[in-house]
Amino acid sequence: MTATSSNSFDPHDLLAEARLGVLATIKASGMPQLSPVTPFYDRAAGVIYVSMTDGRAKTANLRRDPPRGA
Repeated sequence: MTATSSNSFDPHDLLAEARLGVLATIKASGMPQLSPVTPFYDRAAGVIYVSMTDGRAKTANLRRDPPRGA
């Protein structure tokens, strides 16, 4: 991770260098579902992308209960 000075931290640098992440979604039962993901951060757009596959819990959870904001 790079820093712009010895006393500053840029979270965008952390996102750009991330190789592993955890996506938290909510199951139909209301319990959390944690899924390991390999994120891709598009710094210019400010968007984090993760692979979604039909038949996976994270995909079903997000289709049933999409996020309302970040």
